[in-house]
Order: sequence, then C-alpha cells, then structure tokens
Amino acid sequence: MAKFLGLCRNNAAYRAIDDVRALAEAAGLTVVVANCQNRCAFCDVTPYALLGREVIFGDDVDEFLAELEAALAERCAACPEASAR
Repeated sequence: MAKFLGLCRNNAAYRAIDDVRALAEAAGLTVVVANCQNRCAFCDVTPYALLGREVIFGDDVDEFLAELEAALAERCAACPEASAR
C-alpha cells in the first residue's frame, strides 16, 4: 500500500498543493514534492500525482482533485484498518 503521494513542483497540480496535502494527509499519506528533470508541456497543463504505481490525473485542477479524492477513498476502503471497523 502506498505511503507517499508524489508531486512535481513544476506540475499543474502543485497550484493546489494545500488541497492535495489535505486529501493525502487525511488518507494517512505523506506528500513528497520534487523537481522533475523532464519538463514537458504535458506537465505544465495536466495536473497529476503518483500514488504508488498509479498515476492520478485530470483535465484541470478541479477534475484532478476529484479523481485524487476518489482514488484515496477507494484505497482507504481497502485498508486493513477500514475492514477492522
């Protein structure tokens, strides 16, 4: 199970870092921010983050946040802690 959410400082999702951090921390994840060495047009306009082996993305920041929230909820529902409740 992923323990980190990876985010590039150059990515469009970084504009919503406070929202991303709040969602990740509520799911028990640590946000790791790095500078990508491969700047590309995709990164500038398409917000995305790495959740384990999965790439979460959206057409814009609002859609990205909704997709991230859904992915985190799905992962949390599958957590052993959730099934113990």
